[in-house]
Amino acid sequence: MNQPIIWRGIILIILVVFGVIAGVLAYKNKGKKRGLDYYNFFIMGAIWLPFGILMKFIEGSESIGNIFFILGLIYFVIGLSNKDKWEKNKMPPLIKNKWVRGIIIGLLTLFLFLGIIYTYMYR
Repeated sequence: MNQPIIWRGIILIILVVFGVIAGVLAYKNKGKKRGLDYYNFFIMGAIWLPFGILMKFIEGSESIGNIFFILGLIYFVIGLSNKDKWEKNKMPPLIKNKWVRGIIIGLLTLFLFLGIIYTYMYR
């Protein structure tokens, strides 16, 4: 069987599952008003800012790198300028456990290194 067709099918199934989950969550929280969470703007900016720099220099795609860098910088500044509006106790209960947090950080680091190795091997 042709591998690209298999991968497209897997990606389609994953997108459908995420769509169903998003639909259920949207239906469940229907009618509840929530304000802006500036802490999440800060976190997105802190992630997208270095990602934009990496994309710019490692991948060589300046346009994508610039987009992530600029958006990350904007989110970072918005979140940091509204620091007084951050809600208390932002960490989810699952991540308060040190073992779970260590496993998550370890897996993310492993995926990062595997992505870098893959990029250099198949460039």
